[in-house]
Amino acid sequence: MAFLDPVLGWALLFHPFVAILILAFIVTMISNLIYKYTTDQREMKRLKEQIEDYRKKIKEARDNPKKMMKLNQDAMSVNMQYLTKSLKPMLFTFIPIIVIFAWMNAHFTYAELAAGEPLIITAGVNDGFSGELVLTSETLDTKELTSPITTVDGRNVAAFAVRGSAGTHNFSIAYNGDSYGGNSGAVVFGENPGVTTFPGKGPIEKVNGIVVEYPRVRPLGGFRLGSWYPGWIFIYIILSIALSVGTRKLMKIY
Repeated sequence: MAFLDPVLGWALLFHPFVAILILAFIVTMISNLIYKYTTDQREMKRLKEQIEDYRKKIKEARDNPKKMMKLNQDAMSVNMQYLTKSLKPMLFTFIPIIVIFAWMNAHFTYAELAAGEPLIITAGVNDGFSGELVLTSETLDTKELTSPITTVDGRNVAAFAVRGSAGTHNFSIAYNGDSYGGNSGAVVFGENPGVTTFPGKGPIEKVNGIVVEYPRVRPLGGFRLGSWYPGWIFIYIILSIALSVGTRKLMKIY
């Protein structure tokens, strides 16, 4: 989604939370305007008033099940008309919003890893192997690292903390001095590529055996719910709902 950088790149100059708030506001306002001018607002207002009127009548008819059932059927019919007419604006907003979401996901999920910051490389090890793995690299700050194979949540793993200068650094992982003709990968400092996986051979799990996970963006800083740090998508959804409710009333959108 790099083609959107000239259009939305300015958002990266702000703190992630502020950037998400601004983008949520812009997307909400654009969606509101499209919705307002692609629907018959008089008709939408009429249907909405009908729906509200049915709600009141249903509440009043709680002691009359037969009447209440008939009112519910009529209310559902009006609701369906309202929802059908509300779907039209989605034809204009769905694809642009998906594209913007993809751009935000690329920039607000993982943080750029600055040179010198630690990065964890994890290798999953098949059952039946014990001892330690050795990671070597010609360009990382530590030329050689040793990690014992330990069991974490029922999975055998070896983990390495590496640091390096800006750019790409190749590495290899060996068991008893043998990399089995593979077990290699690369890490990148100075970018935010997210999670990168490499297949393993021999003792290392064949599929996604070596995992490099870059630090995640935390728009709310240290705030967390238990062990969970709210990510950009959760924050965006909450902000969008609040902004949508508030701006629709101000713009008199039905």
